[in-house]
Amino acid sequence: MRLSKMINHVVLFKFKPDTPEDRIESLYKNISGLEKKIYGIESVTFGKNNNPENKNHGFSHGFIMQFKDEECRDIYLWHPEHKWVAENYVRPIAEDVLAFDYEVK
Repeated sequence: MRLSKMINHVVLFKFKPDTPEDRIESLYKNISGLEKKIYGIESVTFGKNNNPENKNHGFSHGFIMQFKDEECRDIYLWHPEHKWVAENYVRPIAEDVLAFDYEVK
């Protein structure tokens, strides 16, 4: 029997030039709010890049969402609340988005 492993869902944002900070803050609040709306989200953290190595390729903000398991992550990806946040808060201000998921070991 295979034990379910937690999944970390890492998303990085490159915002359109002149995106106001209040729009980014609204995005963060809506992403964080998904934890209460979608089963299986264990935690959400969000922040601005502060790495001094200059290797962020223009990605300035990101979040890590931790899921109970892969099935919960997959439910989230197609959940209407996730789609609504992406359509109303991500697409209007994001120039590019990078997503990377991995099993927590």
